[in-house]
Amino acid sequence: MNVGVKIPINELKEGMITAQDVLKQGKMFLKEGTVLKANYLQALRALRLKTLYVKVDKGNISTIIGNEMERFYISTYLSISQIIEDIIEGKQVTLGQIFPIVETIIDKVYFHDCRELILAGIKVKTSYKYAHFFNVCLYSIMISKAIKMSQSETVYLGAAAILHDVGKFRIPQHLLEKPQRLTKEEFEVVKTHTTQGYMMLLNMGVIDKQIADAVLQHHERIDGSGYPIGLKGAAIEKLAQIIGLADTYDAITSHRSYKRGVLPHEAASIIEQFKGNLFNGELVEALIKHIICYPVGSELLLNTNQVVEVIKTHPDEPLRPVVKVLTDKNGSVLSSTYTLDLKPHTEVQIVEIFR
Repeated sequence: MNVGVKIPINELKEGMITAQDVLKQGKMFLKEGTVLKANYLQALRALRLKTLYVKVDKGNISTIIGNEMERFYISTYLSISQIIEDIIEGKQVTLGQIFPIVETIIDKVYFHDCRELILAGIKVKTSYKYAHFFNVCLYSIMISKAIKMSQSETVYLGAAAILHDVGKFRIPQHLLEKPQRLTKEEFEVVKTHTTQGYMMLLNMGVIDKQIADAVLQHHERIDGSGYPIGLKGAAIEKLAQIIGLADTYDAITSHRSYKRGVLPHEAASIIEQFKGNLFNGELVEALIKHIICYPVGSELLLNTNQVVEVIKTHPDEPLRPVVKVLTDKNGSVLSSTYTLDLKPHTEVQIVEIFR
C-alpha cells in the first residue's frame, strides 16, 4: 500500500517510482510505476517539469519526505488504510488499534496549526477509498476543537469517524461510483450502508456502543429528513452530527473518478444553506470559520489566469487570503513576484486549487 507525493524534479533520485504517467509531446513517455534511472532523470529535467508524483510507503517516508506534517499525514493515512483493509477482509479490529491513531491526530490538531495538515492532504495523491476515512476523522476532530469538546470524548469521535463508512464495502461498487443520479431503488440500497456498518461493528463484539450509534446515525439530519431512522434534533448523537457534517464537506470537496470536487469557498456557500435545517448551526459555524480555508503554501489559479501561492490568511475571512503572484496572465513565470490581498479585490476569484 502506498501513496503519491509531489517531489520537485531536482530532488528526484534513482530508484524512486513514478506515481503518475508522464507524457512527452502528447505521447506516453513514462508509465505510472516506472522505476527512475539516471537517463530518465535527465530526460525529465529536459522536459522542464517542475514536479513529479512518486510513490511513498512506510519503508521510505523518512528518506523521501522532508516535511514533518506531510510525513505524519502519509503515515497516518497508511495506518488508517490498513485498519479499513483488515475490516474488509473480515479480520478482528479492536479499539486498542484505533485509539492510538486518533490520539496522534488529536495531538496534531490541538497543539499545531491544523491547516498544515489540510495542506499536506492537498499535496499528497491518495485513494479516495481510504482518504475519505482519514479526512472525515481529521475534520471531525477540528470541529471538536472549535466547539471545545473534551479530548476524551474526541477520542471516541475520531474512532467513529474512521469507521463511519465501513458499511459501504457491503454495497455494490458500481452504485457508489455511478456518475448519474441514482434511481430511488438504487438509493435505498446505498442507504443501507449505515445499518450494515452498525451491524458489522456490533458483530466484532469489541466496538463501543456509542461509536456504533454514531456510525448508524451519521446520515441523520436535525430536520428529520435523514436516514435510516429519521431522527430529529437532539435525538441524534452529537458524535453523529459532527461526523455527518465532516462527511458532507469531504464528499463535496474531494475529486473522484466521476466528478471533480468543489472549491473550499463554494463548499462554504453550499454548507451555509444547510445551517439550522440539515446541520446544527454551531457546528456549521465551526466548520466555516475554523476549517474551510486555502492553507498557507497552497497554489491557486485565479480568474485572471494567474497562478498564485497563499502566504497569509485572514482569521475573519479565510477564503480571501493574501497571495504571492507567481505568473502573469499568459502563464509566464514572473521574474519578480508581488503580493495581492484578495479580501478587498472581490473581482478576483479563485477558480482552481492545484493538487
